[in-house]
Amino acid sequence: MFDVCLLAAHPGPANHFVEYAQVLEENRVRYCVIASAKEAPKFRNAGLKVTVIEETPDILTITAKARTVIIDSSQSEHAAKLKDCSQGTRRILYYDNPYPYVP
Repeated sequence: MFDVCLLAAHPGPANHFVEYAQVLEENRVRYCVIASAKEAPKFRNAGLKVTVIEETPDILTITAKARTVIIDSSQSEHAAKLKDCSQGTRRILYYDNPYPYVP
């Protein structure tokens, strides 16, 4: 069981998720990171363990083992699937946008 699972595929949130994972690691919080192959090196370069989305046959099995899943907005299809299969998991959709106006 994980306390937090970070699911990232977009560069912006992945940058933030590296920092979040480092804080979780320092505070000995049980966590996991699932990232796209393109973003996984950011976590590995920071010395963090990461599972690659494209190499994982069932993301839902991993995320269902977490109390909280933080999902970057590019992975919203996984958020919808997680809602249906894991009733006890808190899901947070992380939206990172540096632009001052978002229509």
